[in-house]
Amino acid sequence: MAILSFLLVDEWNKQQGELEIGSEVTVNGELYIRDPENPQYRPQINQDSYWATVTNADGKTTNLERSHLRLRKLHTIASPAVSDDKKHDRFAMQHFTTHELEWVETYMSSNFPNDLPAGKITHLHLHSDNATQHFKSTGAINYFTSLIHDRGGPSNCSYVWSFGAPGHGKGTFDGIGGVLKNTIHGLIKGTKGSNQGIDGTESGYITTPKDVCDALKSRFEMDKVQNRRRKGGKHSIDYYNIRYYGATENPVRRPDNEEFEHLEKISEWCWLALVSGSAQWSATEHCIYECTSSSNLSSTMYSFNKRSCAKVRGVDAQRAIATATAQKATRNEMACKLTVGSWVLFKSPDNDEQPIWLGRTVGRADWNDACILKNNTTRANVIDGAAIPGKTYAINVQWYTQKVIGVLEYVIEGGDSAIPVVQSNSSLLVVAHDEHMTRVLGNNVRVPRRRAVRSNQSDDFEWTTRQNLQTSEGEWYRREYANAYRMDQSVYDLAMDQWVHWRE
Repeated sequence: MAILSFLLVDEWNKQQGELEIGSEVTVNGELYIRDPENPQYRPQINQDSYWATVTNADGKTTNLERSHLRLRKLHTIASPAVSDDKKHDRFAMQHFTTHELEWVETYMSSNFPNDLPAGKITHLHLHSDNATQHFKSTGAINYFTSLIHDRGGPSNCSYVWSFGAPGHGKGTFDGIGGVLKNTIHGLIKGTKGSNQGIDGTESGYITTPKDVCDALKSRFEMDKVQNRRRKGGKHSIDYYNIRYYGATENPVRRPDNEEFEHLEKISEWCWLALVSGSAQWSATEHCIYECTSSSNLSSTMYSFNKRSCAKVRGVDAQRAIATATAQKATRNEMACKLTVGSWVLFKSPDNDEQPIWLGRTVGRADWNDACILKNNTTRANVIDGAAIPGKTYAINVQWYTQKVIGVLEYVIEGGDSAIPVVQSNSSLLVVAHDEHMTRVLGNNVRVPRRRAVRSNQSDDFEWTTRQNLQTSEGEWYRREYANAYRMDQSVYDLAMDQWVHWRE
């Protein structure tokens, strides 16, 4: 939640007109006259000016000419952020702030151009309640100082950040946040006693974070709501900018939990290597071109190799290590209890459309008909092309994919050409129970407990009866191809929560 306010220069420059009781003014304030040739121009502040309020004749008063009074009329914007991102950290704060500043600059340029002569906000005073997690000084101050780079630099910008004591005092942002929460609670309660849906939402109800955002926009951002809003209050909101940040719609970007190390082949750094920004190198190898030495004028004398390594020192390093160790133990505990036919949810390595992969465990003959195999060594083993780290489990998995992206209905991956693959439990998130997976199409088919050889017979040939009361692998794949399953939303949410707090 952010509250943004700025003085309206057109109201400030007025030298005539009535002033309402309670209006805040600056007496003998300097006029702000825009210089078209110098967007950075600011008038010299009158040191004799002072703040005052307009009142009636009761009490101590001073009569002043209207031309000496500069009206301090604020335009206030509430900018709530609605997100399905459950990790409220510095990266979320920075992501929200960046988009809020870009939006308010566009808003001011369109509606209040005289208040933004340079086209960018060059004077900003930000106050935060210094919450313990997302306003940590180590990241927040560094980010805040970077905001001036594309706004004219330190010579043209004046950015100030004020911190409050954590947990002490409340502000307008707390009040507006409470109003928004109570509004959603009221809308949800209203649907229980009425057949009318909730305006603005696609389904008519609150089922997703996107529905929350749409409902709030419908209630607070519509023009008719803006026109009837109470004006003149000390903490009134003139405009609401409600934004949604989803997994696929403007998601919060976070760096991987790893550091990069560049190994130099020559024991000497050159100036070009120092200023070329090694942290931004994306390739595993990098050459510094036009790099020369007094003894060797080769154009590619300096070359570097890049490799990833675990972060073991610095801010939050030990906490990250402890979390990763605990999560590894949890994944091993889940894997060791798997039986043939278990539903498993894995973290997708790079699939933005399906961040969660769904699979089902299948037995292997060379694993004594089991679906898991533990790597008891301390080194990584490779099984069917899959790297299995030491002291972890290999899982034989048949993947399932969503019939429609975004809908939690799954069919077997690969269709009639499906084949199980070996997967490390290093990316295992959740083990789902049978009651969490509902078959919505097809017939019940038991997963084979042994890995029989697939039949080479054509689809038109009648399949043989089951052998030893077990479903043959070929028949299972043929029948499973026609099945579809619906995943319970609670299981998917649990997997996404594990995905957000992931540690390798």
